[in-house]
Amino acid sequence: MDTCISHDTALRWLLANPNPLASGLGRRCAASLPNHAPSRGDAPLIAAALALDEGQPMDVLVASRGKRPQSGRYVGHIGKDPLPTGSFISLDRACKGLAIVSPELLFVEMARSHELVDLIAIGYALCSGYRLVGENGDVMTREKNDKPLTSVERLGNYLDRAGTMRGKTAARRALRHIANGSLSPRESSLAMSLSLPLNLGGYALGIVEMNRSVMVQTKTSADGRAIREARRPDVVITARRRGGELAHAAIDYDSDAHHLDAKKREKDTVRRNDFQASLGMPYFTLTTKQATDYVAFEKFVHTVRRSLGIRNRLFARAENDEERLEAIRHQQFKLWLRFLSSAAVTVGRTL
Repeated sequence: MDTCISHDTALRWLLANPNPLASGLGRRCAASLPNHAPSRGDAPLIAAALALDEGQPMDVLVASRGKRPQSGRYVGHIGKDPLPTGSFISLDRACKGLAIVSPELLFVEMARSHELVDLIAIGYALCSGYRLVGENGDVMTREKNDKPLTSVERLGNYLDRAGTMRGKTAARRALRHIANGSLSPRESSLAMSLSLPLNLGGYALGIVEMNRSVMVQTKTSADGRAIREARRPDVVITARRRGGELAHAAIDYDSDAHHLDAKKREKDTVRRNDFQASLGMPYFTLTTKQATDYVAFEKFVHTVRRSLGIRNRLFARAENDEERLEAIRHQQFKLWLRFLSSAAVTVGRTL
């Protein structure tokens, strides 16, 4: 390869475009890092091939400090560590000699420069089923010839082969808190807030699954047989009660739910009743209005917690320690402000 796109540029491109491995644009390649930095004259060609903003410097990976780019069109990063197979994707079909770091290597790169919570958000995005398109970053579902960039399992497999690579430890720690299958940044943020431990700003309600298929009885046939349909709640959370038994709750994020028409409200009521009657699983809808109002969001979380039948872990951990209690509350507000409020960051755009 002659040029290897990496770091923030790779993150933005991968989250904005169809998966190059699924679409046929790219293929995994075993290659050494470039022996030289791209020339200044190459920048417009690369930017055009990948539809990048020419005004924004490109992150590139090079083999040694002496070979970092001298041009302001690039930000050079040195690849010191031995890299596992599968670390690069050739984009020869877009531009001869061009490659990009794989989502798995990218995750480790991000681990070297981002705080743990931000790295978890990046992991959710890389393992998601959506991409961000257009100037406004509109959410588009990856389907047909487009698939998630990677998965929790593939990231784990890469880390197993990563030896002593810098960033591996932080990446492994973040991976414990990531789930596959989110279909929007808001879904990811909701899952993080519900599931992350208290010290990371979450509410520690339990383990989350994203857009998991749940079979729900919706009616009964004439001969008395149960008729079931597959439903995919945005988030299913599983909690363990004090006695050891498991409890579940289903949650959907609905950006339009605060101004639903009567037909949509009726549909949501039927959906809620189906979950409760068929599975004994409470079903909730979170609106944008609730998500972007901290008091309303906290009330929503505690409603979900009560439905799961679990104790408020905040008070279980720190009810007699006012200083610790305040520190945990600050972390929860900080996480909400960064990822759920109206000023939230979006991985691949503002993060």
